[in-house]
Amino acid sequence: MCKKVIVTDISDKASEKTVKDFFLFCGKIKEFELIKEESNDKQLAYVTFERDTAAKTALMLTNAVIGDSQITVRPADDDQSYNDDSDDCDIQASKPKAAIFAEILAAGYTLQDAILEKGIEFDSKFGFSNYFKQYLAQIQANLKNLDQHYKVTETVTTRATDIDKKYSVLNNAKFV
Repeated sequence: MCKKVIVTDISDKASEKTVKDFFLFCGKIKEFELIKEESNDKQLAYVTFERDTAAKTALMLTNAVIGDSQITVRPADDDQSYNDDSDDCDIQASKPKAAIFAEILAAGYTLQDAILEKGIEFDSKFGFSNYFKQYLAQIQANLKNLDQHYKVTETVTTRATDIDKKYSVLNNAKFV
């Protein structure tokens, strides 16, 4: 079970925070070390994740761009297998890979089409998207049950209407 990856070809212009934030999209980081390579103008990072699913996601990010360089991500130990025996709940690592890649893109990073295709293929193979949708649907159902039991929506609507009647909020509001 490998939770550690080595990232090479990182631009020397990329800060430690930028690189660490980039890999946080994959999941929780246990250890992180960024080293300036003596032989060239690149940096090297050792990233150890709490879960191996996060490391698997990180491996898919080879050829992503951090700063002005395409990075290479490989396992720290090529002989280790990737069985996830962890029961820890790391929401980021259990998200669909396509969702993680969307977050990375939204944060302003650049990914190649091949990386996105790998993520979508991984999700369809292992069904993480369906699992995540079911999880969200269960949360939504639980919230609906709580609302029906405690009548939160009804109470809030009634209070808002009472406040509006008392202070004429809607009549006094200026719409832009």
